[in-house]
Amino acid sequence: MKIAPALLTITGILSGLAAPARSQAPSAVPGAASVSRTTKAVNYRRTGGAVKIDFQGTELMQQASGEAKVQNKGSRVEIEAKFVGLDEATKFGLEYLTYVLWGVSPEGRAVNLGEVMLKGGAGEVKAITDMQTFGMIVTAEPYFAVTQPGNTVVLENIINTSMTKVENIAASYELVGRGVYSSTNTKIEGAIFGIDRKTPIELFEARNSVRIAHNALADKYAAATLAKAEQQLRAAEEAYAHRSDRRAVGAAAREVVVTAEEARVMAVKQKAEDDAQAKIAADKKAAEEREAKARADAAAEAQRRLEAEQARKQAEAAQADA
Repeated sequence: MKIAPALLTITGILSGLAAPARSQAPSAVPGAASVSRTTKAVNYRRTGGAVKIDFQGTELMQQASGEAKVQNKGSRVEIEAKFVGLDEATKFGLEYLTYVLWGVSPEGRAVNLGEVMLKGGAGEVKAITDMQTFGMIVTAEPYFAVTQPGNTVVLENIINTSMTKVENIAASYELVGRGVYSSTNTKIEGAIFGIDRKTPIELFEARNSVRIAHNALADKYAAATLAKAEQQLRAAEEAYAHRSDRRAVGAAAREVVVTAEEARVMAVKQKAEDDAQAKIAADKKAAEEREAKARADAAAEAQRRLEAEQARKQAEAAQADA
């Protein structure tokens, strides 16, 4: 499957569509085990101008590589990154449709810098961030607006030892566990790709985002927002069916993704709160039951001793009368 004809997606803090993706609250699917990883971060305040940062493929995609021109502009950092040797994201599972470039702070905060859409295994991203010290990684993701990187890191920046002005810092960060976005209850291929494989990648991502929101129980915990995403998806599907302008279809589909991700994050947070409250209630009940049992056991033990003492006295009295 060819991912998309577009080479370039420009995102960052100036992009309206990227704004929801900058929220970095924990957003893993409920029950998903997170994974820790470390990368190198650079303090771009100290670089004094434009610097070239190289990327190398990880164990998941060793043939991939890339480079980025990173320039500090005072209150912001501008990034122009190019990547080659990338396989289609679906190699990790049908739920993976695209790639995302992330900035990772030394504190472990991951910021979605933009989507890397492929043409012939190559892709580019231009981004602007207000972070000054960060590392960069590229991950395979189900859609462009994810708010936490998944454990499918295919590229990470490497620091050239000859860069004497660079402050080299280790950044540890959390990744959403592999398999999180799949579901044994959902037939992924039909849910995402449908019948027409020529459908724009943006619409594939939109379908995927709504499917994943459902998996996160958004229909229970964020019903209104999920309903909005579903309505937007119907409108995008209708626009495509009526052969509307591709850009219009793409824009409509991207709105779906943003709304569906919002619903997913809301659902994850609400479910976590509910689970925490349920655990508190269960712990309280268990403590009360333990306390009640301890009291009952103590009373039973006191009664046993009383009866034993009475029996002893009766035996002594009987022996004295004999």
